[in-house]
Amino acid sequence: MPREEPYLAVADVLRARILSGEWEIGERLPSRARLAVEYEVGRNVMQRGSSQLRV
Repeated sequence: MPREEPYLAVADVLRARILSGEWEIGERLPSRARLAVEYEVGRNVMQRGSSQLRV
């Protein structure tokens, strides 16, 4: 079974946090740099993952 791309996993986690009500829809998220540290991923992974939320 192929592994999920890291940026897709990041997008799933961020989406779940929004849908849970932790962050309001339309609310500004924490900085990508801060989230990258929190999830222990590179900034490029966080950039790509967070950009998936706009789709």
